[in-house]
Amino acid sequence: MRPYARWFTAAASSRSDPAERLTQQLTRSGNVLNGMQNYGLVDKDYKLTPLGEELLNEGDDTRRGERFAAHILKHLHGLELLDVVRSLHDRTVKVTKTSLAAELRRRDFQLTTNDSVPGKMRQWLGLAGIIGADWVVDEARVGSITGTSLAAIGEWQVLTRAQRAFLDTVRRLGETRGTRPIPSPELLDFVREEHGPIFDESQVRKIYQALARDGWIDHRVKASGRGGKGGEIAATEKLLGVDFELLLGLQPGDLPADLRAVRTKPLDAIYAELESESTYTKGIALELLSVNLAADLGLQPLQLRVRGVRTGGAEVDLLAEGEHLQFSRWLFQCKNTRSVDVGVLAKEVGMATLLQAHVIVIATTGTFTRTVVSYAQRVTETTPFQVVLADHSVLAAYRAGGALALRSRFHHDAEAAMRLKRPQVLETLEDLSEDEA
Repeated sequence: MRPYARWFTAAASSRSDPAERLTQQLTRSGNVLNGMQNYGLVDKDYKLTPLGEELLNEGDDTRRGERFAAHILKHLHGLELLDVVRSLHDRTVKVTKTSLAAELRRRDFQLTTNDSVPGKMRQWLGLAGIIGADWVVDEARVGSITGTSLAAIGEWQVLTRAQRAFLDTVRRLGETRGTRPIPSPELLDFVREEHGPIFDESQVRKIYQALARDGWIDHRVKASGRGGKGGEIAATEKLLGVDFELLLGLQPGDLPADLRAVRTKPLDAIYAELESESTYTKGIALELLSVNLAADLGLQPLQLRVRGVRTGGAEVDLLAEGEHLQFSRWLFQCKNTRSVDVGVLAKEVGMATLLQAHVIVIATTGTFTRTVVSYAQRVTETTPFQVVLADHSVLAAYRAGGALALRSRFHHDAEAAMRLKRPQVLETLEDLSEDEA
């Protein structure tokens, strides 16, 4: 064991028996490896994980401590520990090993009688200046490292399911729209499709009022408008600034930094840049178009497989996922070319198989050949995949009518796909009936 050889050969010096001393040395070094495994620094074979490699290669001790602290807070219940400490302070209960363990057990955490995990976690967080030996939390430090204050996390925890659903959708849309307002009917359509029937019309006004009062959204109603469930809703800087990975446990995806920096560019500007003389500008515009298509279909853009900036703005592949009552994975191929031939669809079917996608979307500023249309129908009929073709007319309707126009077209395609796929079920049921007979 390398930890033993490097750090523990002089340990347990009080043991006179060499065998006992070696046993204790090996136990201590093994505990180090087990601790690294529990903290996600090494895998089951004790090889460094990507996080472990990242921390090892970080030359600045301060940044290393902050990165590790952020990992603990996000993925190892560090935030829950801080919230427990905060709760004890608020009730003027002294933070001790006993009181901390009792509060953690009350929140359904499993601890042994002499569990030292909370104390060790405090020490690691203390290296980043988050909490001291006196168990006093520096909330400003938490905010600077995570981008989210404990107060905001506390506010999120007391929201109702419907309120969280609205914020989840507004925040997701804010990834591509920024603080630009969303018409209420459009937002309600998104929330219903993404989260199901979790509200009725009589709740909407109260939901908007509560979220606006707490600074999560801006709700704008025209002076002549009646009621509080219409108007427009916009994400606030508070909502856009909160780290949703902390709140929801979901990472936002691995889009390139240069793309995320301009992802809120208006759709008209994106379309205009698709006609730019600069291949780099066209490439970024095509990537932004794919991200906007996914976002306005209620999906989470995850990763670009082929960057448009590397293909002269001619094509880009995007992987996206959705959790609309059930999970689905989508593969987008966007092309800025005059026509799309059948080879493009054939390649995407292969990639969809490899990536275990459910829906293949091919969008183009041009047109599709007859062979592509015929092959797309055949794939939908005979495989688990659904193929959606969006040509220049669909993109023009999207540019003019926004998300509602796009979603209307995709709903129409979904109905057509259901009709094409229905024989798959009927034939299978007939075969099963014959087998049983």
